Amino acid sequence: MGIKVAQISVATTGGAGAAAYRLHTALNGNTAIDSYFVRQLPNPEYAFDKQVYTVDKKKYSYTDRLKAKLKIDIDTKNNQRAGIINLCNCEIASFPDTNFLIEDYPIVKEADIINLHWVAGFLNYPTFFKKINKPVVWTIHDMNPFSGVFHYEGDEFINHDIAGRLNQEALAEKLHSIHKSKKVYVVSPSEWLKKKSEESKILGIYPHFLIPNSLDFEQYPIMDRLHAKQTHNVDNGHKTLLFIAHDIQIHRKGFDLLIEALKNINSNNYNLISVGGQKVVVNDSINHIHYERIHDVRELNSIYSAADITILPSREDNLPNVMLESFANGTPVLSFRVGGMVEHVIPGKTGLLMPEINSGELTHYIQEFIANKFTFESSDIREYALQHFKGDRQAEAYSKLYNDILNQ
Repeated sequence: MGIKVAQISVATTGGAGAAAYRLHTALNGNTAIDSYFVRQLPNPEYAFDKQVYTVDKKKYSYTDRLKAKLKIDIDTKNNQRAGIINLCNCEIASFPDTNFLIEDYPIVKEADIINLHWVAGFLNYPTFFKKINKPVVWTIHDMNPFSGVFHYEGDEFINHDIAGRLNQEALAEKLHSIHKSKKVYVVSPSEWLKKKSEESKILGIYPHFLIPNSLDFEQYPIMDRLHAKQTHNVDNGHKTLLFIAHDIQIHRKGFDLLIEALKNINSNNYNLISVGGQKVVVNDSINHIHYERIHDVRELNSIYSAADITILPSREDNLPNVMLESFANGTPVLSFRVGGMVEHVIPGKTGLLMPEINSGELTHYIQEFIANKFTFESSDIREYALQHFKGDRQAEAYSKLYNDILNQ
């Protein structure tokens, strides 16, 4: 029996959830690590994996009787906080107090190491770090673990006047709770987020490690591009641009910048495929194909293969799965010079980097790409992905980290 690790995440889906689950499967497939996945939200898609557990909130949370005894009222407290957040313009906000007591869950109690992932609304900071007396590896997927209520700097900045005090209160509560533990080890998938965390008051005192996320490349085989273009109705000889997000209307993801950029480009010269949430009409004359949700990996691969370039105009981002998946399919990425994209979008090899965050830059680079000023080798992009994002590579790095921690 190897080292028993409990991977804790709100879900197995979404960007962070998918990344966490890929680590879980990579560890169980390539190392002696015995990985268990503990989540808040059920998903029947992973019923085959007997080492995935969904926490029963009725059994592992504060009961009304216990809350009365301890004189705590998390619901009222968070409802008051939510009233302030509702006045904010933000992608997401979360609080350090929840009713869940995941530290009491059997798999968590039995684990040699706990590996936290995206745990907003799932982890109750005050009780978790007070009770847990074992090593905690924290794989950070955004800034929330070392911030207050917000998950990215942009939201914190624009909502300072409304929620600045609330943000500082949450920051202080996290600081007080987390620093009760001396056994915290922080993993970041990108150098950008790692540096942000190292500079923070909350996690800056702990050791940090850089381990990129991974893909199971058997799920991302090279596909016939012509067939993919025919499948998605973009086989008209024009370049096809691709934009993918959980919801294309999330401000941070930059679809609004792409809309502005495309206003200045002849709509007869390209196709656009977008994925994520409700369709936003860009221009009636554009051949614009939109998918609200893609649940099948094969169909997702087909979309990447139908595209000539993936547009990733995020204002802030860590190591987005969209970039990794695009690379796996041999499709280059066009991105601003921000976040984890800077580390892997290599101009002329895996994509293009724009120096400034604005629609004018997007217009210029898209026009240049449509005019064939840039060319890429799909095989080189795929090879780069294989060298940097294979599951066994990630699993080996985490396995070494777990062993080093326990051997201290």
